[in-house]
Amino acid sequence: MIRISTICFIALMLLIVVGDLLSQYNITTGGTIGGAGVIVGIGNMDSDTDSEIIVVEWSTDYYVYVFSGATGILKYKSPAFNGIYLSTVYFSSSTGYSQSANMPSSLQDVDNDGKSEFCFVGKYSGESSKLYILQSSDGTSVYETKQFPIQSQVSQNYPNPFNPSTTIEYSTPIKTEVQVNIFNEIGQLVRNLYNGVVESGNYSLSWDGKDNNGLSLSSGIYFYQVTVGEDAQTKKMILLK
Repeated sequence: MIRISTICFIALMLLIVVGDLLSQYNITTGGTIGGAGVIVGIGNMDSDTDSEIIVVEWSTDYYVYVFSGATGILKYKSPAFNGIYLSTVYFSSSTGYSQSANMPSSLQDVDNDGKSEFCFVGKYSGESSKLYILQSSDGTSVYETKQFPIQSQVSQNYPNPFNPSTTIEYSTPIKTEVQVNIFNEIGQLVRNLYNGVVESGNYSLSWDGKDNNGLSLSSGIYFYQVTVGEDAQTKKMILLK
């Protein structure tokens, strides 16, 4: 009973402290990001003995804040993001940082330096999403990955109309099974371009206008379907000879 009461007391004090922080710094709260609330992590991000509190604000723009858990002082505020996605990130000395999709927010020591890092995916307006790892509570070290997709994307083929070949591009945020098929105007499968497992990233395939038997197909409307995991997207293209 004493232990439960102590936990409830600590939780109540934490809510009061965070409420004061939100009021003091005029942080807007509303909506939901990745199923998370305003507080997305609490942990020691530097060499002192106090924890830091990570807060995400979302209104017109999106921000990441780092507060001192001992004093409530704002120690870091990120640039304005067009969107923020929360994810768990793991570190591998051989492959570097990698994302596991559809996971809660992460505040953990991903590079074994004895300090916690906050990992999230941010998107600036007009740019693709990137993985950001906030490595110190004062914001002096933020690791940024190359651009990568948050969800599977299928681009319109180019050129279109085409003769004799066209390019099909797609992307996936996770390692998954992918199947790319070509159908004619009445829905018959004429070509399987790819069927296998791919790592996360951007991919490009070329179709030469031939069927599975290597025979050239006639001019007309065709459809390509890219299935990434359980997500299938279909787009139209025109072979014009």
